[in-house]
Amino acid sequence: MRHVLPAALALALVSCRTPPPAQPAKPPAQPPRAEAPAAPAPPLVEAPPLLQLPPGVRPLRYALDLEVVPGRAEGFRGTCAIEIELDAARPYVWLHGRGLRVSSAEVEVPGAGRLAAAFAQVNEDGLAKVTFARTIGPGRATLRFAFEASWDERLAGLYLSRAGGEIYASTQLEPIFARRVFPSFDEPRFKTPFDVSLTVPDGATAVSNAPVASERPAREGLRTVRFATTEPLPTYLLFVGVGPFDVVTPPPLPPNEVRERPLAVRLLAPKGHGQELGLAAEATAAIVPWFERYFAIPFPYAKLDQIAVPEFGGAMENAGAIAYRSALLLESAGTSEDDRRAIASVMAHEIAHEWLGDLVTLPWWTDTWLNEAFATWAGEKAEEAWRPAWKPLADAFRDVDRVMAVDAAASARAIRQPLRAMSDVFNQFDGMSYQKGAAVLRTFERFMGEERFRGAIRAYLADHRHGTGSADALFADLSRAAGLPLQEALSGFTDRPGVPLVEARVSCEPGRARLLLAQRRFVPRGSDARGAETWRLPVCARWEAGGALKEGCAFLDGQREGALELGAACPAWVMPHAGGASYHRWMLAPPDLARLRRAGLPRLTTIEKVSLARNVRAAQQVGGSPWGDAMAAIADLASDPDPDAALEPAPVLAEVHDRLVPRRSQPAVEAFARRLYAPVAARLGWTPRAGESLGTRRLREETLDLLAL
Repeated sequence: MRHVLPAALALALVSCRTPPPAQPAKPPAQPPRAEAPAAPAPPLVEAPPLLQLPPGVRPLRYALDLEVVPGRAEGFRGTCAIEIELDAARPYVWLHGRGLRVSSAEVEVPGAGRLAAAFAQVNEDGLAKVTFARTIGPGRATLRFAFEASWDERLAGLYLSRAGGEIYASTQLEPIFARRVFPSFDEPRFKTPFDVSLTVPDGATAVSNAPVASERPAREGLRTVRFATTEPLPTYLLFVGVGPFDVVTPPPLPPNEVRERPLAVRLLAPKGHGQELGLAAEATAAIVPWFERYFAIPFPYAKLDQIAVPEFGGAMENAGAIAYRSALLLESAGTSEDDRRAIASVMAHEIAHEWLGDLVTLPWWTDTWLNEAFATWAGEKAEEAWRPAWKPLADAFRDVDRVMAVDAAASARAIRQPLRAMSDVFNQFDGMSYQKGAAVLRTFERFMGEERFRGAIRAYLADHRHGTGSADALFADLSRAAGLPLQEALSGFTDRPGVPLVEARVSCEPGRARLLLAQRRFVPRGSDARGAETWRLPVCARWEAGGALKEGCAFLDGQREGALELGAACPAWVMPHAGGASYHRWMLAPPDLARLRRAGLPRLTTIEKVSLARNVRAAQQVGGSPWGDAMAAIADLASDPDPDAALEPAPVLAEVHDRLVPRRSQPAVEAFARRLYAPVAARLGWTPRAGESLGTRRLREETLDLLAL
């Protein structure tokens, strides 16, 4: 930092100096020429930005005061102050506001007081322009607005919902709905603290992202609830909820080796439903500490509220205040085991977001997959650790299999792609971002090993804590942990569509066994997708040699062909999809497939058995085998003691019967189905038994459905 001398001290030093020796006289200096006046700066003219706001203006902090009275038909009102920083002088700034009736706008400049401003929405996407009475900046300033708005009717923005004759108000701001509630810089890259106050009816519970700091009476029948300042948040993670909620407050989660303080937890339900939050409390107490230990980072926020919102469309990971549709959080006497599993699955996903999406946020919506794939992958791991009997990873594999069917089409989109219009933001929330993205993470986790992969994720979260991350930063951390340049391999999965197909066959020579590999794009018959593409692709296999189970991985670095060394002895069998983890289809040469069926089936995991069934079926779709051979390859699974595996042949039989054979051949298919599944039906019976697994219940339903219809 430079230090400048005060003017009086400088003059004193000059006056006390010893005068210099006399100099020869000089001719008189010519009078200075007058400088021409500086030309005024040209006016700033910018085209309205169609996607991201232009650089040069950043929000630093919000103070948001809302009056939210759910019974007020005309809507809500409030004030918003946004502290900003400008890199250069500007006569106006761009931000967001959609459908807001702004009654006053001004800008406060340090040392210059408050100046009038004008707020105007300029397009249907909610881009807004705030024009100042005169140019301001560079430096800091505060934008101040007073506004009103109507309740949103699309369960977005700030909207009303009803249950049991009561009215609730709550927000859903992802992805670009904060602009419907208050003037804002409504992009995920802008993370700032928020100071939120809500004026609400007496008797109503008010919820936001941070704990309540104070309450005071307001006008008659109202009170103002002020919340503590939040950690830095993007606008889409802000939450406001108001209504006559039942509030259940279990004991705080105790400190652990990662978190030093107790964590306050509350569960909120519509009035009269507080007793239905038992499963939610149990799941919270198990899943939050699991994530803390896995990421080596304590829960990132001062408290955790989990709120059942009537009529809400899904679930949303608002920081410290997760919102759920009521059916995704409440457990009643009639809740089935499938529904319990769904509640736990959604909760694990949303709690994972508190680290993966909230603590570290995507910079722009092209990286939506960073949030959703991460939370899908992590949520499934947490659920598997808590309730392994539900076999969530087997269900995850089936979800990925369905996404592969979409990804195989010529029209499939890449996980990560540019946005051409703001409406494209909504297209990012699909199976490519969730299930395919999670499968890509599992692919490289299996290849790298779980510990090295976890180390990379911990480094990524620590380096970008309370900021934004990016795919490139994640790929760099994974590459460092693996000791390999994986950036191109990872981006090959995220930046273009398609499913790799790996064709494998065992080659045995004296003293050397190999799994020969060839790759191409999986293209079903009749598709016009290109099939010559290759990937930088990890392929991990399991095999049995000399009575011992072994596993290894090969890396096809863009080559069409490669090999995995299996050791000196020829294996008894090979499974070319270890753990079912990698995002690729596979085909085994017929002799190797036969050995896998005969000798390897009892040694496969549940997911590997499901992978066998799904990929034998996929091989038929590319002409790799006729349906008869495909059915023979998986028929043995019908009698498998693992119900999740035994389910697999049934939908294949139904498809063959209903779509692929002529009517005259259907009785033969029916007879074959009875031979496979009548013993299963007899063993399971018609009535569920106490304590039986979710997979057994599903197998009974599928078996009886197949045999009856």
